[in-house]
Amino acid sequence: MAYLLEFPPTTLPDGVCAPPYVIFGIGGRSVVDKLPSRIPLKAVLHFVPKLAEWVLPAPEDLPSEVAKGVLRTPYVGLDIPLDVGVASLQRIILKILQSSGMAVPKHQLQLPPPIITSISIRKTWLLFELPPAGLDGLLIHLQTLLMTGPPISFTEMQELFAAFPADSDMLRVTAINFVQSHIALRYTSMEFFAIRQWSQACKERYAPFKAAEDQFPEFGKMDSVEKTAKEHMERMAAESALKAEEMRRKAVAAAEAYRMEALAKKNVATSSKKMSLEDMKPNSTIRRSTKWKSTSDLKTDAERNTDSANLSDIVRPPGLEREANSVIADKPKSTLGSLLDSSSALSALSNVLSKLEMEQKAGKTVREEKDFWDFPARRDSSE
Repeated sequence: MAYLLEFPPTTLPDGVCAPPYVIFGIGGRSVVDKLPSRIPLKAVLHFVPKLAEWVLPAPEDLPSEVAKGVLRTPYVGLDIPLDVGVASLQRIILKILQSSGMAVPKHQLQLPPPIITSISIRKTWLLFELPPAGLDGLLIHLQTLLMTGPPISFTEMQELFAAFPADSDMLRVTAINFVQSHIALRYTSMEFFAIRQWSQACKERYAPFKAAEDQFPEFGKMDSVEKTAKEHMERMAAESALKAEEMRRKAVAAAEAYRMEALAKKNVATSSKKMSLEDMKPNSTIRRSTKWKSTSDLKTDAERNTDSANLSDIVRPPGLEREANSVIADKPKSTLGSLLDSSSALSALSNVLSKLEMEQKAGKTVREEKDFWDFPARRDSSE
């Protein structure tokens, strides 16, 4: 960096590196952390006499400890009220230290400034009323960046046109950088049209661009192609916007239909729930009465079946029927009437009926017990 700036040849005063040292500020804001810790005031004022206007007076009534520290290593405040950048002030201060014979870290002098920083250094140098010839190295570095460096950005182009006059060689090189970068397809469509519209907004601003376009005829062909591409992109964007609007309307309609369907289902479910609550008690009573009725019917049917079986046994007992038949069979058929009138026949029938009655009672008791113990099982199954 040191080779890009140059102070006029001069003889250094005695004690140029002696204290007091400077604490810099810009517009009331300290920039101590961006600068070396010890910057001699005598060296600063020797190379930049303009800064003597903004040296602050020594403070009074300092605390004792601070006053003792100032006596050991005195400092002086210097607040710059101008619109200068911190990076540009840093480069100039490093050049002052190097020209004064003080040690400067090598890495702080080997970094070439980019376009924006170079413009800021030039601006600060001129605000400090230093000779413009000291910027020759910086301007050559800036032109080299524009001629061989990457495509210039829109922001860098605006800064260059604000810093240099319209007929300067710097702006001519800037326009050539833009034209060549566009031919090499180094810009996006958005970047190209932004710079193109900005450059054509002012006649004086467009003059270097017009000269560069005439110098490179390929730019006109690219311009027509780009115009066609722009129209195509605008048409595609319009179609995409229409499709997006149609999809949005369909989505809104589908959402509304879904909402109405959900609301209808909710109303049906609410109505069904109300009907179920109203019919719950009658239905339960009917089902309960039906169950108990079925159980009683089962019990009545069981008793009826038991009575029918008992009656059948009385009318035709299988064991006693054979015994009665045997008694009757022992007698001739011709004497059946007399046999019935006789006492022996009556006695035999009486015995048969007594025995039949006893067996019928015993059988009914067994069936009633069986029906009683079977009833809960049938009741459970029915329930």
